[in-house]
Amino acid sequence: MKKSPSRFVKLFKRTAIVLFGIVLAVFIFLLYLSPGKTSPIVDAGGHVIPNSVAVIENPTIGGIAQTLIIRGEHVQNPVLLFVHGGPGISTFPFIKDAFKGMEKLFTICYWEQPGAGKSYSGKISPESMTLDQLIQDGTEVSQYLIQKFHKQKIYILGHSWGTFLGSFMINKHPGLYYAYIGIGQVGNTIVSEQKSYAFAVAEARSRNDEKALTQLQQLKMPAPDAGSGEWYKYIMPERKCVFKFGGARYGVNRKISDLAKPLILCREYTISDKIYYQAGVTFSFLHLWKYMLQHKNLTVALPEQHIPVYIFQGIHDHQTDFAVAKDYFDHLKAPVKKFYAFEHSAHSPHVEEYDAFEKIIRADVLNK
Repeated sequence: MKKSPSRFVKLFKRTAIVLFGIVLAVFIFLLYLSPGKTSPIVDAGGHVIPNSVAVIENPTIGGIAQTLIIRGEHVQNPVLLFVHGGPGISTFPFIKDAFKGMEKLFTICYWEQPGAGKSYSGKISPESMTLDQLIQDGTEVSQYLIQKFHKQKIYILGHSWGTFLGSFMINKHPGLYYAYIGIGQVGNTIVSEQKSYAFAVAEARSRNDEKALTQLQQLKMPAPDAGSGEWYKYIMPERKCVFKFGGARYGVNRKISDLAKPLILCREYTISDKIYYQAGVTFSFLHLWKYMLQHKNLTVALPEQHIPVYIFQGIHDHQTDFAVAKDYFDHLKAPVKKFYAFEHSAHSPHVEEYDAFEKIIRADVLNK
């Protein structure tokens, strides 16, 4: 005669079924949130605005498929190429809502750089991850946009690492661009990193945060010629402290894990894009950070530009230090150059003080 299953076995089966149901429900919910499509641009009544554009394209750039998220209220508006930071950190999921006002002024192309965001792939050759290749890729993207939207030139906006890459792009091909907009401008990488670390230590002490202070004191900034792997082990915990103490978003004590929510909710990303997002960050950093050190001082590497330059810098920026960015600007030669200090911003004044940012774009950049 068979014995009836024990109470423990029954409880285990029921628990397993419940857990499976929860996992399945979460997966279905994530699938719903991750169609990999961008929503149309609509008016107050919910109707698609005529002549607006909201598409995700994957043209072959540099021999591989790269993703462009393109959004704007009217195709006749000037085109703006957004070059994100990192290296390897696509900021589209984190600024898409804040930047909706910019869609009235520009047709914005968010370029997911190779090895990052939606352009990450395990098939990308590490040998192709070079500064020269990304400059060429960015140039191809610019030419693609000029042809697609029948423009003579476009505008280019770089944020953080994107200011480093973007500065090289405009220096090599100034004829493609009306103007350069730099946000969180890279200047002298080593000096900026020294200041960033000093800020984090000072904040940890003033806040009596012994855990952060101990962690920071255990870190030692690598030499400029150290490998990217050594820098990665240093930068990641250091940036967590900078982020925590408001050096990335002014006056906001946050954890880097807080960025998970906008990434999870981003409709333009598929589940796969979200799962491999951090892999793209690591991959890109390990292959591209060395160029920030090789050209550690842009005042020496790029002393002159041949198009108008507009730099937006939060005075509380402790990722790309404010004073270092201002020093780069002061030494830069350009036909037109303007520097804007944002008193209530850190590393992202285009988000933290969006209204002031847009007002300057309208008046100074677009002359509206």
